[in-house]
Amino acid sequence: MHLPNFNYYLPLQKPWQLGLWLILFLVLCCLPLPALGTSSQVIHFMMQVGISSVAILSFQWLMGRMGLLSFGHAVYVGLGSYCAIYILQAIAKWPVLEILPVVLIPLIAGFMVALFAIILAYPSTLKTGVVFAMLSLTVAELIHVLAPAWPQWFGGEAGLSANRVYGNGFLGWKFATNIELYYLILVYAIAAFSALAYINKTSLGMAINAVKSNPVRAQAMGWNDHKVRQIAFVIAGFWAGVAGALQALLLEFVSADVLSGQQSGQILLFALLGGIQTAWGAFLGAFLGVFANSYLSHISPAWLLYLGLLFMLVVLYGANGVAGFFSKSQLVLRAALKRQNWTLQNFKKAGFCLLLLAFVCLFMLAIEQLYQPFFSHH
Repeated sequence: MHLPNFNYYLPLQKPWQLGLWLILFLVLCCLPLPALGTSSQVIHFMMQVGISSVAILSFQWLMGRMGLLSFGHAVYVGLGSYCAIYILQAIAKWPVLEILPVVLIPLIAGFMVALFAIILAYPSTLKTGVVFAMLSLTVAELIHVLAPAWPQWFGGEAGLSANRVYGNGFLGWKFATNIELYYLILVYAIAAFSALAYINKTSLGMAINAVKSNPVRAQAMGWNDHKVRQIAFVIAGFWAGVAGALQALLLEFVSADVLSGQQSGQILLFALLGGIQTAWGAFLGAFLGVFANSYLSHISPAWLLYLGLLFMLVVLYGANGVAGFFSKSQLVLRAALKRQNWTLQNFKKAGFCLLLLAFVCLFMLAIEQLYQPFFSHH
């Protein structure tokens, strides 16, 4: 592949953007401190959000940046979990391997999954669009079907388990507590967002944009579109593997369910809900996904219906997801604060939004009333 010289640079951002990132980082660092009275449930929730954001970000990289829609992305997340469990089991079997710190296990698992992605990258990225989507679905279903048939590798119905606490730890941290593991997940989440944002500003990132927008023109400029897609595919596989390894460290368990099409569907669903074009969309999608599975499912029996309707609205009217909605709301609020658009038409729009909100509330109330008798008899 002919590649121009890589011009690695990270352009300066606006001061207020750097300030927002700094405030977010400080909030995330201070969140699990016992002095704030943070419960273990909140810490566990934020760890799940961090892991899911890395998994969704890797999917974003493949679909949003490269334009490759994968229906089997959970396979790479699941293989990362299996790699991490195998590493932990090997350390328990051979104590000489205890010199390997826990902090490096997600990185090693990510590289192992990247090697698997390299094998599949060439045939999978020969075509784009529907062909790539069907190939990804075929590979995912093939691995998911083979997993129960190989219990010696995938653990069968009982799954595989391991202990993440061993040896003397890393700088005194053995990651036996949720707070220590939270910071490990936080570091990897920040590394994922920073690394992919960095790549976007390089020549490789510009090549990916060019191949996505116009492959023919990109080839005329000297880019091999197939090899560029292969590189993007492997990068996405690497970070998916890292996310899976972090999940394995958190749960200390993995089963073949992580390879199912349902898991891939959830990654696709919440990536689109959060917003496929922005890094903030990955975080928002992860937050919505963990909240829906952990809390909303216990609050309302109709939670899947609400998610389905929200997904339909996003696909039809809001391609940028929740992140795009917040971006538009910011522009409207800024214009309102400057008193530039206080016209009768805007007041009508505000009234329409209030009526729409009231209709949504009444609709949800009616759905809850319909669901209650049904579930009371079952």
